[in-house]
Amino acid sequence: MIKQLFYLISIVTVLACQSEEQSQPAQNKNSRNDAVQEVVKPKSSPLDSLNNYLGKNPNDAHALVNRAKSHLKNRNLPAAAGDIMAALQIDSNLAEAHSLKGEIHYIQNQTRQARDEWIKCINLDPENTDCRMKLTEIYVAVKNYDKALEQVNAVIAYDKYAAPAFFLKGYIIRDYKRDTVTALQYFQKAIDLDQNYIDALDIMGVTLTNRKDTLARYYFERILELQPNRADIYYKLGVYYTNIDDINRALESYTKALQINPHDPESLFNLGYLYVEIREYQEAKEYFSRAILAKQRNYKAYYGRGYTFEVTGDVINARKDYQKALEILPIYEPAKKGLKRIEN
Repeated sequence: MIKQLFYLISIVTVLACQSEEQSQPAQNKNSRNDAVQEVVKPKSSPLDSLNNYLGKNPNDAHALVNRAKSHLKNRNLPAAAGDIMAALQIDSNLAEAHSLKGEIHYIQNQTRQARDEWIKCINLDPENTDCRMKLTEIYVAVKNYDKALEQVNAVIAYDKYAAPAFFLKGYIIRDYKRDTVTALQYFQKAIDLDQNYIDALDIMGVTLTNRKDTLARYYFERILELQPNRADIYYKLGVYYTNIDDINRALESYTKALQINPHDPESLFNLGYLYVEIREYQEAKEYFSRAILAKQRNYKAYYGRGYTFEVTGDVINARKDYQKALEILPIYEPAKKGLKRIEN
């Protein structure tokens, strides 16, 4: 009886809904259809909007620059260059147009022209830190460190929160001034401003590894929290553990690197080296062989494998590997010494 009651109620409810829908004016139905069509109608892209706007306002230089940015994002260099030229014909003092023109030259490996455009950008707008940073990178690339420092210092003066500027200044001081201690302070400042700054975390880890500083691993571990599939960072962590003679953790780190990138020749070679250190020569030989497969002209791996042959009494194969190492790099002293050992 209860089931029948619920069944009757459901029928009445359905019929009532149908009756209500049928009694609605046709205008409302059309409105709903229009609404549905409006929802599914594809939205126009920013580039479409700019095209429409510029069709009516072809002399708006700022709009042309914005459209050039969209073209650059889509890697359409000819279209971007065309819009920049048109913008500069309308307003030759538009700093942002010179900035983008420099970027186009840079993408085309025309570094001198890029430099000249970014200098124009800065002359027109001294507070344009984007142009100054790009100019700094060009000066660093050609090792003109004095001019690079001048530009990066100006960026920091205008924007004390510019993490990339502090990073670049640290890089310049490390390579130009040879002042690692001061460079580390600038790298750390960049990280303080942006705790997810991967490049700064990386360079801190590498620099501290070279100094055998135990803080190095924290920077590598932070990167792995953000990007867990970085084989190169596991490799660098392995180098850190190798430097402080923590063999077990070094083996673990290189193994993790190979789980992500099984053909990494450096991790393969370093594993071979570590197995030599603990006198597991068969394991070492296998990793050196894999390193040679991963990188054919791997003179270090040939020497390493030759050494495992030597210490296990296989002089013939040791000689072959030492000779192969010297064929690749004739001045490689370890291989020369290896040949002398087995010939005496």
